[in-house]
Amino acid sequence: NSEFLANLANLVHLDLSGNQLTGRNVPVHLFEHPRMRVLDLHDNNLVGTLPVLSNENSAALYDNVLDGSIPRTIRNLKALTHLDLTGNELTGMIPADIGDMTNLTYIFLSENNFAQGNVPNFFVSLPQLRELSLAKTNLVGTIPEWIDALGKLVLLDLSRNRLDGTIPSDVWNLRNLQYLLLQRNRLSGTISDSFSRLPDLKMLLLDNNNLAGNLQSACASVKIDTFVADCGGADAPVTCPCCTLCCSPGDNCNDDLLYGNLDPVWELNYTRSSYSFSPLILDEN
Repeated sequence: NSEFLANLANLVHLDLSGNQLTGRNVPVHLFEHPRMRVLDLHDNNLVGTLPVLSNENSAALYDNVLDGSIPRTIRNLKALTHLDLTGNELTGMIPADIGDMTNLTYIFLSENNFAQGNVPNFFVSLPQLRELSLAKTNLVGTIPEWIDALGKLVLLDLSRNRLDGTIPSDVWNLRNLQYLLLQRNRLSGTISDSFSRLPDLKMLLLDNNNLAGNLQSACASVKIDTFVADCGGADAPVTCPCCTLCCSPGDNCNDDLLYGNLDPVWELNYTRSSYSFSPLILDEN
């Protein structure tokens, strides 16, 4: 219906998530309301290209069937703090224009079919960023050394890509980090004991890589709620007495999709109250 909600000139918050909305022709005016601040259409079956947004602070469009590339006009959303496009069919390069959106605190782009490339360096221009999820987005190359410039990061998810090289020491300088997901890449080298310096680390997923190391000393001084590494079997490359799950080569260990998306809820002022990665991994703030 092209007139659906068209006459609500003062519409500020719109939540149509978790319905079974389908179709390619979503009324354009839903994205153009001049006062709109929160738009939540996640968990539907919306298809077609990503619509041009207008004045939103928060846009949650994850778990739809949106395709095409992210338009460069996204750079005009200077007030946007929350962008979630996880679980669509987006293609092309992740546009560098996102680096101009300096108010972003949360950006989830996981599980899309973006063109193969390195971790985009424009993220270094987003000093307010607290949550960055790029899982399963065809990333290659190494984890960048500039990552510690994002000093406010609480969640960093680079899992399910083809990243190689070592885990740079810069990662362990992220003092606010609580959730680090690096599983199912091609990372190699020795796991540093430096993870034990992160005081609030609650989740560390390093399994299904080519990492090695004896973590007995570091384990003596930490308690991580969810810690997974390749420490299973007689010839395990990792010794990890504080791991909560040890994976072995060739098994299906830790193969669930663990994205931890925020479900924007009006009653909580659209902020985090918990991190839910699966029914078994729920962390209340």
